[in-house]
Amino acid sequence: MPLAVIDVYHQFHFEILQSLILNKGLDIRYIISGVNDNFHGDKDVINSIIQSHLADIQIETIDDFLFPENLIDFINESYKLTNTDLDNYAELELLFLKLSDRSTANAISVQNRRKYYFLLLNHFINILDKYNINQLLCFDTPHSFFSSLLYHLALKKNISIIRIEYHYFSNYCLVVNTPQFPKIPENYRKDDNEQILRDSLSLQLLAQLNNKSSFAESYIVKEQKKLTSVSILGEGKMFFQFLFKYISNIIIGLFPFIYKKHIHHFTSLTGKKSELRYRVDINKALIKLYQLNKHYKKIAQESDLSVPYIYYGMHMQPEKTTTPLGGHFDNQLAAITILSQSLPNGWKLLVKEHPNQFNFRKVANQSVRDIYFYKAIQKLANVELVSLNLPSSELIKKARMVATITGTLGWESLMAGKPALVFGDAYYRACTAVGNISDLSSCKAEILRLSEIDAKTISKAVLRYLAYYHEMGIIVEASNWESKVNHSSLERKDQIKNLIESINNFSVE
Repeated sequence: MPLAVIDVYHQFHFEILQSLILNKGLDIRYIISGVNDNFHGDKDVINSIIQSHLADIQIETIDDFLFPENLIDFINESYKLTNTDLDNYAELELLFLKLSDRSTANAISVQNRRKYYFLLLNHFINILDKYNINQLLCFDTPHSFFSSLLYHLALKKNISIIRIEYHYFSNYCLVVNTPQFPKIPENYRKDDNEQILRDSLSLQLLAQLNNKSSFAESYIVKEQKKLTSVSILGEGKMFFQFLFKYISNIIIGLFPFIYKKHIHHFTSLTGKKSELRYRVDINKALIKLYQLNKHYKKIAQESDLSVPYIYYGMHMQPEKTTTPLGGHFDNQLAAITILSQSLPNGWKLLVKEHPNQFNFRKVANQSVRDIYFYKAIQKLANVELVSLNLPSSELIKKARMVATITGTLGWESLMAGKPALVFGDAYYRACTAVGNISDLSSCKAEILRLSEIDAKTISKAVLRYLAYYHEMGIIVEASNWESKVNHSSLERKDQIKNLIESINNFSVE
């Protein structure tokens, strides 16, 4: 069975591929991988695996796709696109354009980006044909403009997929062979009480319900260290953080030879190779982030939490949680508008910006928000933008329910005994204490339904979700990233073994 593998960046990923080849005899023909500069884990181990077990496999790296001078090398490949193809793949083009925003911190024209889209689309059609690929293995939901294009092209061609995805639980990940996380059959264990459902789960899985995720907590701590200050006295500190980053970029641009080499992700498609030009572009984006941060702090309110409300936590963008997992709701203004028009009389929608949206290390974010985004929200009479100082835990605790596109916020809400509304392909969307929203009418209906359930019903719904996903082999005691491996209580070799067994269960014969 000829297999292609997408987004191999971690030592853990390479070790899985090594084992799949040695122990399962998988016929891997093509890989999209990282390069030394962005590998995670022991680079010597990774390079040893590549040389020993992957040497005969065609490996293309992010360097082959990020930069125009490499993309145009595909021009001499057999041209296989037809007008019918381009019509059928129109949604792929739109997704490509959205995802390529991350690599164009200072925008380039749509026509220029479409040029790269055609080159890549034709290239991947040639790859699939050349190796007769009939299954894709994806480490994570592909969300770079190139990996995502190959993934969605494969779906259009009805090529089987295996997708490994994140779960909040420290010791677990998800493995699916469907484009979206599967629903639970309506009658599945519907009459089982809570204790029977608990008894059907492993002690290891049950233990995760009672513990905070050490991986998620460590990620939050790590990110908070990078954030601009949100305290009341933080305006001056925020300015000095901005100034430090701005000056640092100039110094790096002028003296690049004394700093560690890195990939110019944020402006890669613009074709600018100079470190100084890159840093100048980054600083332009940095100014926009700083100005937006100041504007949000000025308009955010200290809201009254005693009135009935739904809490909507905005997603940082660009990120896979909205594009591609959010579908059309990567436009968060649409989700907020639907929620606003669905609220029962007397309820409010409290909207909190994601603090990471203003992270000075994530300059691609400046292309997604502007002042008019926030002004549009302010025009909604029953919606309030809340202060970044207000903890999400407090907002969840006092909310009637929580809304998100696909975020962990929804899972945290379920753990707190509150229902969740989701607009995209959240990993917990199959839980019946979650309302899956597609439009205004479904939102109104789900708010009405979920407003009538209690914490006990939610707890049972979560157990039923876990029981089904466990029984179907979807939730697996293993990690999906190198950094998460180290937060698991399970030994590395056992995680690899469990994940390989799950991959094998979903493999096409």
